[in-house]
Amino acid sequence: MRFLYSSISLLYSLIIMVTISSCRYESDDDPVIYPEEPESTSDTIAAPKPEEYFRALSLPNSYMVQPGETITIPVIKAYAVWEQYKDILRTKLSREATLSATLLWQDRKDLVASVVLTENEIEYSEITVTLSNNSGNAVIAFKVDDIICWSWHLWVTNYVPENNINGRTYEWDNNGDGISDYIWMDRNLGAISSGIKLTYVDSLDACGLLYQWGRKEPFPGDRDLKAGFNNTIPRYYSRTIYDIDGNILEETGSIPGKGIHTTPISIDKAVHNLYKAITNPLALLMHDRKESNPYEEWFISWDTKNTDNSLWGTNIGKGVFDPCPEGWRVPSYKNRLSPWNRLDNASTPYSRLGVFPLAGVRRHIEPQIPVGSLIWAGEMAYIWSSTPMISSPEEEVDYLKPTPGFAYAYQVLSNYSSTAYIGKSNAASIRCVRE
Repeated sequence: MRFLYSSISLLYSLIIMVTISSCRYESDDDPVIYPEEPESTSDTIAAPKPEEYFRALSLPNSYMVQPGETITIPVIKAYAVWEQYKDILRTKLSREATLSATLLWQDRKDLVASVVLTENEIEYSEITVTLSNNSGNAVIAFKVDDIICWSWHLWVTNYVPENNINGRTYEWDNNGDGISDYIWMDRNLGAISSGIKLTYVDSLDACGLLYQWGRKEPFPGDRDLKAGFNNTIPRYYSRTIYDIDGNILEETGSIPGKGIHTTPISIDKAVHNLYKAITNPLALLMHDRKESNPYEEWFISWDTKNTDNSLWGTNIGKGVFDPCPEGWRVPSYKNRLSPWNRLDNASTPYSRLGVFPLAGVRRHIEPQIPVGSLIWAGEMAYIWSSTPMISSPEEEVDYLKPTPGFAYAYQVLSNYSSTAYIGKSNAASIRCVRE
């Protein structure tokens, strides 16, 4: 009986094996087909290759856009920068995070009509911005898990420098050898006009935006041209900015808020100041003389005191954080000379490089002047170069050994102009040159 049961079991097993074999086979004509398992969102899109990240580093941080246009901004630069600076930022952008995009501010309440982010594309996501028929400036922020990880400036203007539409460009030979060394825009970065009409309003519109040296984040300039600034009165009085719904974003001085404000770099020393600059584009990074050394430098890390003098580029090329549109850059020293060398006087209404409005600056620190205050509008202007200060103008520009905390700029007063240098934490004007 036991033998019979074993024989029946063996026969049953053989029948099952033959049946399975007859149902599952492989051949070139009839391949085996298995059910597909659903893949997670993060795995459906492969991470960019190193060469893609490298190319993304050269994408612009600002865009010149015509009124009424729609523009698409790739977000891959954000991921590329965070990868490039991971040792400083001490984190990477998660591929599992929730992504979003928003209008951070606009200087006309009806400038930006909509901001839309493509979904589930991770590094290959794009932000589509639709603009109204007005001119002005806007800043678009890209967020990863609700933390701003990059932002872009939109310069909405009818000015097309390549074709000299509604304006012009200027060629400049800075050493007198008969060869053009620079091609300048005729207006400051972010300006609504070139200032050529020389009316009060037109001059104010020509002032453009203000930048701390090495940062891509723009700040609105003064809303009034007030010569002879009273040092005893704090003036957080920039041009009005708005959110997407047209609400005013009030400037709050040293108190954190939704508008422009100042943040001491000595707060939270465990976090690098570059991280603070990227994640809070509304904050001017300011100093406490007792805490900061060198006190003119916003970038420094507290553990090493290191800085980065190539944020806007060198005399070789444009930097990762350069705020000028594609094809343009912050001017750098050339021929061992200032970009404005041989420009005897820019303080006249019509200089050989156009009108230089007296836009003033945001002063980072000064006796009796609150940090971040607007000062000197209508009386003076500084225009940045990308070149850090060296010990002597006659020396070859050495980007590795500059005088800490300072960079070269062009100083323009109502009756005088010359190359000068100021602390990097001041916010001053920019006039771009062709890259």
